[in-house]
Amino acid sequence: TVQIINTTTDPAVGRGTRLSLGEGIYYVQGYFVFVDAQSTIVSKYTDIPTETIGFTIGEKVINVDDDAGLYDNQGATPNISAPGADRYQIKLTLTTESAADATLNFMPILNVQDGVVYRETDKNNQYNILGDVIATRNQINRKFAAKYDYDPKMSQSQRERLANFAFQNDYLILCYHDDYHPIVRLTGYDEKQGYFTKPVNYEDNI
Repeated sequence: TVQIINTTTDPAVGRGTRLSLGEGIYYVQGYFVFVDAQSTIVSKYTDIPTETIGFTIGEKVINVDDDAGLYDNQGATPNISAPGADRYQIKLTLTTESAADATLNFMPILNVQDGVVYRETDKNNQYNILGDVIATRNQINRKFAAKYDYDPKMSQSQRERLANFAFQNDYLILCYHDDYHPIVRLTGYDEKQGYFTKPVNYEDNI
C-alpha cells in the first residue's frame, strides 16, 4: 500500500541522501579503469547518514560468445573460424558498503559521518591513463587510425576525449609505453599546435 496522509508521528514524506559522481578513472587491482557518471542512494530516510561509499569490483572475461565483434574483422564480414583474443573487463558500480554485493570486492572512496564527508579521493592521487589509445606523449596531438586497433575510429575519438578530460581537470597522464617521460601534464592548448606537454617526475607526485 502507498501512504498518502502525512502526520508528525507517521510521516508520508521525508528527506533522503543520494550521491552522484561524474565520470572518472580509478586505479583498481593494477589497472586504470574508466567509470561512467553514476549515482547511488546512500539513505532513503535521512539526510545525515553515516556510511562508507565506494565501488563494487566486477570482473569478467569477455569472449566471442559474449561479443561477436571479437571475431577476426579483417574481411567484409567477421571470420567466425578465427576468434580474436579474449578481453578482461573490470566494471565498477557505485554503492554503499552496507548495500554492496557480498560476493564482490568493495573499494571505498569516501566516508560520510552524520551527513558530512570526512575522507575522499583528492587531487594528489588523480591520474588519467590513455593507455593503448595514447601509448606515448608524442601521440597526444596526433590524428591517426592504427590498423591493429579493435576500433580505430573509436580509439581516435577516445584520444581526443581523454586528452581534453585530462586538460580540463588538470590530471596527470600516464602513457605506459613511453620509455622516457611516461607521466606528463597538459599545460596549455593552442588551436594550431594542440596541447603543450610537460614531463612530470613520479617521485615529486607521491
